[in-house]
Amino acid sequence: MKIADVIDKADRWQPNVFDLKDKLDWCYEVTRDLMLDNPEFLSATKTVTSDGGIVPLPEGVLYSDVAEVYVNGARVERLDERTMEDAQLKRGDQVYVVYRYFPPVYALSDDGEVPEDLETVCGAPFDSMYIDYVCAQAAFQQNDAEEYNKFISAYNAKFYAYKNFCGANSPVSVRKGFVNYF
Repeated sequence: MKIADVIDKADRWQPNVFDLKDKLDWCYEVTRDLMLDNPEFLSATKTVTSDGGIVPLPEGVLYSDVAEVYVNGARVERLDERTMEDAQLKRGDQVYVVYRYFPPVYALSDDGEVPEDLETVCGAPFDSMYIDYVCAQAAFQQNDAEEYNKFISAYNAKFYAYKNFCGANSPVSVRKGFVNYF
């Protein structure tokens, strides 16, 4: 579903006075939450260690975003930044880094509209969780506890249903669930 459609439906379901930027930010919050909890949204890069065995990460990727590291084809245990020298990496080692990918923060186009290429990261029937979240945030900001509870409950149910769906259908057979590996 297009993000513009999400915002249009949310405005019909929960009339509000909030500007487009606020609603776009709320949509991005859903995208970010989904990507944090779902191993389907991992990305990877191949690189070579530099002097001192330092592994260069892609621009914008933090060490905390790294999920797994393979050196010369073998998986190495994840080390924190203080003990990275214990990995005994040498210059020129082939490294495959698996990390969490996050899209750029959603922004309005130059004409002040929602860009047409923005879409939800999950398909039907789960994509309606975006509408529920935008409606919940609008109700929360308007101090409407009853409407907030209704929409946030629907959002949470769809969010966890999507997590379960992805965990059960993940092509990453080693990781069949949502586990904090670190």
